[in-house]
Amino acid sequence: MPTLVAPALVVSAEQRAELTTMAASTALPGRVILQARAMLMAADGVANARIARSCTVHPDTVRRWRARFAEGGPGGLGVIAAGRGRRPQIPASTIAEVLRLTRSEPPPGGALHWSTRSLAARAGIGKGAVARIWAEHDLKPWMTGPIPIHGATCAHADEAPLQRAMLRGDIPEIRRLVDAGLAGEEAPSPRRARLLAGRSFARILDSDFTAANDDAQAGLAMGFEHLLFRALAAWSSGMGGLERGGSDVASAESAAAAVLELSDEELSGENWAAALVAEAAMSVGRLDLAESVAGRVWLASADTAPPEAVFAGQTLARALLFQGRLAEAGTLAQDVEQAAQRHGLLALQLIVRGSIAYLDALHGHDEEVANHAADIEALAAQCPHSYLVAGAMVLTAYALATAQHGQPAATVLLRGAGGPLLPNIQLVDRAYGYELLVTAALSLGDIPAGRAWGELAEALTGLPRGGMAAAAIGRIEARLAVADGKVVAGAVLAGQAAVTALGNTGHLDEARARLLAGSALLGDAADTWPARLALSSARDQATLLGATSLALLARRDLRSIGLRLIGEPQAPMTPREREVAELLLTGATNIRIAAILAVSPRTVQSHVARVLKVLDLPSRAEVPRVLHSDGDKDSVTRLRLTPRQCQVADLISRGYTNDGAARALHVSTKTIEKHLGDIYRRLGIDSRTALAAHWSTQQEGRISAIPLLPPALPGNDH
Repeated sequence: MPTLVAPALVVSAEQRAELTTMAASTALPGRVILQARAMLMAADGVANARIARSCTVHPDTVRRWRARFAEGGPGGLGVIAAGRGRRPQIPASTIAEVLRLTRSEPPPGGALHWSTRSLAARAGIGKGAVARIWAEHDLKPWMTGPIPIHGATCAHADEAPLQRAMLRGDIPEIRRLVDAGLAGEEAPSPRRARLLAGRSFARILDSDFTAANDDAQAGLAMGFEHLLFRALAAWSSGMGGLERGGSDVASAESAAAAVLELSDEELSGENWAAALVAEAAMSVGRLDLAESVAGRVWLASADTAPPEAVFAGQTLARALLFQGRLAEAGTLAQDVEQAAQRHGLLALQLIVRGSIAYLDALHGHDEEVANHAADIEALAAQCPHSYLVAGAMVLTAYALATAQHGQPAATVLLRGAGGPLLPNIQLVDRAYGYELLVTAALSLGDIPAGRAWGELAEALTGLPRGGMAAAAIGRIEARLAVADGKVVAGAVLAGQAAVTALGNTGHLDEARARLLAGSALLGDAADTWPARLALSSARDQATLLGATSLALLARRDLRSIGLRLIGEPQAPMTPREREVAELLLTGATNIRIAAILAVSPRTVQSHVARVLKVLDLPSRAEVPRVLHSDGDKDSVTRLRLTPRQCQVADLISRGYTNDGAARALHVSTKTIEKHLGDIYRRLGIDSRTALAAHWSTQQEGRISAIPLLPPALPGNDH
C-alpha cells in the first residue's frame, strides 16, 4: 500500500521570508527556531516523517506544528498551549516567603534594603529568581526605603532620606537630617554611627576633609559600621592628603583588601561602604584597586542597579577612563548615566556626563565637546553645590583642554574648583588641574603665568609618592623646562613621568607624557631619532587606546620631521612595513634588510613593493626624498629595534633579569624572552653582556636622553 505524504505546506512569500529569518536567529527561543526550520521543510514538500526524524520529534508533533502554522502563521510557532510546558520550578510557598521578606523583614547587617544576592541566600534560591519575582510583583526595594525594624520604626525612618540626600550631594539636606537625628541620639548606637557617617560624607562633599576625617575616626572608635568608617577615613585622608609617608595610600589599600575579601553575601550588606572604598582608591591614584572594588559592587547589582551601585558605577567608569580603556569606559558610562537618571541622582549623572565629554574629546569628536559643556553647565545650575558638581566641572575642563580649547578649559576649571588654590577638588585632581592651567598659559606664550601655576603645583603637600599625581607634576616640570629652552631636560622629565604613569596603570597619561617628550626633542636637527622613538611610541599607544586626539597630535609632530606618510590613515602600513620603510631610508639593499629583520629576501621584496605602492612612488630611490632621512650613517643600527624592543634592551643592559623586566613592562616572562631573542638576532650578538656593551655605545647622547624605564633598584629582582 503506498505511503500517504502530506501536501506541501502553503506559505506566502512574506511568510517564507519571515520563517527564514526566524530559522537563522540566534536570539529566539530554541523551540521557535526548530519549528521555523520544520515549516520551511514542510513548505518544500518534505514528508512529516522525514521532518520528524530531522527534528528528533514524533510525526504527530510535526502535524500539530503544521496545524498551528495554518491557523496563526509564523506568530503561532513556539506558543506553549495552556497546561503544557515546564511546571514552575519555584514553589508558591517560596515565592510567598520572598514577598514577605522583601516587604516586611529588614535585611541583615544593617543594610537599608534587600539585594537580590542577600535575599537569594536567605530564601535558598538564585538571585535571578529573586529578580524575576520582584519584576512580576513590581517590587523595587532600593527605591522604597528601609524596612522598619519592630520596636524601632522611628529610629530608621530618617535613614532612607539621608542616604538619598547623600547620593544627590545635597549638603544642606544632609546636615539638617543629621543634626535632627543626633539631637535625640547621644548614646553610641548603630543609628548614631550612621548619622555620624552621613556628617562625614557631607563634609567630604563640602571639601572639609580634616573635619570629615575626624568624624570618621570618631565613628571607628564607636565600634559600629566599621567598614563604612574605614572607607570614609581613607577617602577623606586621600582627598586632602592628611597623612604623610604614603599612609594615605596604605589606608585605601587596606580598606580595599577588606572589601575584596568579603563573600558575595557579606558584600550585599556592605555595598555602600564598598562604593566609598572605591572612591578612596581613586583619591590616591590607585586606579587598579578602584576598578576591582567598584567593579565588584557594580557587577553584583547590575541587574537592579540600586543607588549605591550607581555610585560605584561612576567610579568604575572614571577608573577605566584614566587607565585608557576608553571603549569599556564608554559602554559602562552610558549604562550608569541611565541608572542615575532613573533614580533621579542628578549629581552622579553630572559626573558621568563629564566622563562622556572627556571620552568624546579623546576620540576626536571635538564638535560634541562644546555641546556636552553647555549641557553640564545647565545641569550643574540645578544641583546643590558639592564636590560631585565640582568633579563634573573638572572633567568638563579636561574635555575642553583635550579638544584644544585651553582658555575655556581654564575658566571652567577655576569656576568649578573654587579659584586659584582649587580648594573644591581632591588633592590628586589639583595636580591635574595645575597641569591644565600651566598648559593653557604656555599656549598663549605667557611663561610667567605658567611658572606661577607651576609654583602652586609644587606647593601641594601630601601627594602620594610615585602616584598619578606625581606623574602630573612631572609633566608640569617638563613643560616649564621646555618653555625655558631646556629641551633635553624637559624630555627626561617627561620620560620619567611616562614611567610613573605606566607603573600606576595610567596608560593614557603614559601616552601623553611620551607625546610631550617627543615634542620637546623636535628641535634637535642633528638627530631626530629620539623624537621619532617617543612620538611613534605615543602615536601607537594612543591609537591602541582609541585616543584619536592624542594620536593626531603625535602624527602632526612626526610629519614635521619628515615622516609624512608612515602609519597615516590614508596610507596604512603594518609594523613590519614601517620597519622596511625606515631601513629603505638608509639605502639598505633587500639582502641587507632581510639579514636585519631575519626574513627572506623574497619577503622583503614583497614588503618593499607594498611600501612603494602606499607611498605612490615609482622606485625605492625616491623613498628618501619623500620620507626625509636624517642622514645619520649609524641610524641603521638603531632602526633595527622596535620601541618595545628598545625598552627591553634598556632594561637588560641595566641588569634586570627576565622576570624583573617582565614585571616592569607588565608582560609575561616568555614575551621578554621572545623580544630578547629578536634583539640578539637583529643586532648580531649572542649574550646579555654584548647587549649591554652595544646598548651603552649606541645610547650615549641619543636614546638615553629619554629614560624608557626607571633605573634598577634594590629588590627589583635583578
